Amino acid sequence: MGTGNAPRAIFTAAALALLASCVDVRVDRLFALHLSHAPVERSWSATLPLPLKSGGGAIHGTNARLAELELDTDAVHLGSASCHHGPPITSPVPAEARAFYTDRELFLEVRWDDPSNDVLPKAWERAPAGWRLTDGDQDGLAILWSRTAGPFGCQEACHMRDFAIRQGELVDLRAMYLESQGDWEETWIWKPAQGAQALTLGPRGFVTSRGDIYRTLNSAAAFNPALTPEARRAGTFGPEDRPLSDAAGMPLSPGAASAPAYRYAEDAGGGGLTAIAERTGRGWRVVFTRALAAGPTRQGFQPGQSYHFGVAVFDATSVNHHIVRDTKTLLLVVPQAKAVPAGEEATGIL
Repeated sequence: MGTGNAPRAIFTAAALALLASCVDVRVDRLFALHLSHAPVERSWSATLPLPLKSGGGAIHGTNARLAELELDTDAVHLGSASCHHGPPITSPVPAEARAFYTDRELFLEVRWDDPSNDVLPKAWERAPAGWRLTDGDQDGLAILWSRTAGPFGCQEACHMRDFAIRQGELVDLRAMYLESQGDWEETWIWKPAQGAQALTLGPRGFVTSRGDIYRTLNSAAAFNPALTPEARRAGTFGPEDRPLSDAAGMPLSPGAASAPAYRYAEDAGGGGLTAIAERTGRGWRVVFTRALAAGPTRQGFQPGQSYHFGVAVFDATSVNHHIVRDTKTLLLVVPQAKAVPAGEEATGIL
């Protein structure tokens, strides 16, 4: 993926001896090393990854164990496990991240385990008895960046709108958004059918660089003015619901046989984010590329600086995804320009 040379780092003799002794060195952040060109396969395979562990979501769509448990309604605003993802009882999904940067761009790679290859968005199908939703959905990955210092993760941006209890059960419109006007965070999202999109998370939720809402429900019940808010929430994607538009976004024709479950707004490249994705022997590998320069609603990256981020992994689901719960930090390592005295230090490949 890309062109360029593998990074070179300078190790002292003591450091090399420590590595040779197989001592367990704790890695608590993601180090992005500087390259003169975009990284190649040799670069990715030679650098040190940051291990990640994501969990709390659904495994390959709906999980029977989650459906059998009641949601902790007393703690819905205290953490993503209750607010957005259900009880954290599913097996963690192993993942790892790597990063490099050049004078102009940042390269962020994430690999995660996922034996199933889910690339088609959730959709409506017309059956003899009426419209029904298909069981499938897409895999995906999201990186949420923080522009502030201190602990950060997806939990800090997880909220719910229109919270209610109906017949002893939680009914809500699940959403992530920032509460204060003017606040925003950048989010990188990759889905097989949509590719990479750089979104802005703010008071309106996720929007594209054009200011369009990233995802809307293709549901007649969700936008029926004759229903109360609670009835709209309860009826969305229910047995009496139906789609509003076709795959092109036009009003649904009487003879339509299928339609998407969600409408996704196009980013049109305004966020300057690209991604290359491939299936591996264990799951997915995605490499994001984006310019270092900041923009009106775009995170900037500078050598020598650290940045907090959260990670979400989607396994055939649009909502109930896994999250990496603790704060992760990216550090852009400043290249060492000082000459190395002969005989004092050794050169190694990192």
